[in-house]
Amino acid sequence: MATPDRPPLLKRWATDGTVYLIAGTVVHSFINYVYQLFGARSLGEIEFAPVASLLALSFLMFAVVLLPIEQLVIRAVTFRGGFDRNPRPTIRVAVAGTAVIAVLIAFVGRDRLFAGQNLFIVLVLASVMTHSLYVVGRGQLAGNRRFAAYGGATAGNAMLRLAVAIGLVAIVPSALGVGAALAVGPLIIFVWAASVRLPGEETAHSDESPSRFLASFVLAAAASQVLLLAGPLVAGAMGAAAAEISIIYVTLTIVRAPLVLSGSLVARVLPPLTNLATLGLDAELNRWVVRFAVGGVVIAIPTGILATAIGPDIVALLFGEGFRPTPVFVGLAAAGIVIAGAAMFVGQVLVARGDTTRLAVGWGFALVVAIIALAGSNAEIAVRLGFAFLVGELAALASTAVLSYRVPKSPDGEGDGEPEGA
Repeated sequence: MATPDRPPLLKRWATDGTVYLIAGTVVHSFINYVYQLFGARSLGEIEFAPVASLLALSFLMFAVVLLPIEQLVIRAVTFRGGFDRNPRPTIRVAVAGTAVIAVLIAFVGRDRLFAGQNLFIVLVLASVMTHSLYVVGRGQLAGNRRFAAYGGATAGNAMLRLAVAIGLVAIVPSALGVGAALAVGPLIIFVWAASVRLPGEETAHSDESPSRFLASFVLAAAASQVLLLAGPLVAGAMGAAAAEISIIYVTLTIVRAPLVLSGSLVARVLPPLTNLATLGLDAELNRWVVRFAVGGVVIAIPTGILATAIGPDIVALLFGEGFRPTPVFVGLAAAGIVIAGAAMFVGQVLVARGDTTRLAVGWGFALVVAIIALAGSNAEIAVRLGFAFLVGELAALASTAVLSYRVPKSPDGEGDGEPEGA
């Protein structure tokens, strides 16, 4: 609970390492783009194609399975026994399953994805394993409130990856060298070697099963990633020309950039929200649900208007006039991204409570709504996709907010609405 002599929330965040967490995420995002640009320009569009496939597959596995593992670790460490049994077996099974699925996809598609280079299958496996160590380590750092170290690990991953790529390409320019750097970068987590150990078994405070927690979380993450990433694929299935698919892809890539920063801030807000859930302070959690939801809608409206006005010029400036999108599509996509970020933060209340089943229900409902919105529109393809994306994210925000809101068991929790230790 908040006390009168506690400093303001922003002041505490400025001194507890949160600034370094944010800075590390910004550095990671920038260097990640530099890494991709370096690889593309060093290898050319043809030889870089296997690296692009490796990046796409690795990102998908990271977003759908490994990030939920990180949040499971954060909750287990923060809660000090927030599950009914040791989470280690669940984490090991999830990592092994992810590795098997990724390797099978790489093996079956090795000719189409990796130009028949079998060593890329090894890189897929290596990337899953090293990123698994990475998310476990970052989860322990965040759960122990070592936010500066979390930011250092995030930035260090990208910096080591770029350095290794430059070094290997300097020796022998090849797609394998650029791809290998992706698997090496996460090893920066061994700077904080103690954090790589899986969380142990503590006295349980909850009947939540770690396997049920993670399985539901993965389903929710999969649904959310389909909404975020499926646009170009859906456009192709709807008969869009190659140029239009490219425009949709680069536009969504640009507008998704703020969501990367929001993703790391999740690691900052989850520990204090988990503390509130541990104490059963539903009134304070409800206030955060309202703040996240209302704040997302309020920010989305001017963001969409501004993106409609200047978004096409920004895309054309970065990628060329041939990639200029329609103003309506950019506005819809930008507003949808803001709503997606708000829904992600609202969902953290369910994660803090260990109720990821409701999280999966909310995002599954959102995906169905987006499909209905897509089928019910007769506009041009890009506008239809933008509209369906925005409507789907609004459905995600509304459903997760409703599912997160609880009637408090008692009138307790009348503090300032800030989690203890926030």
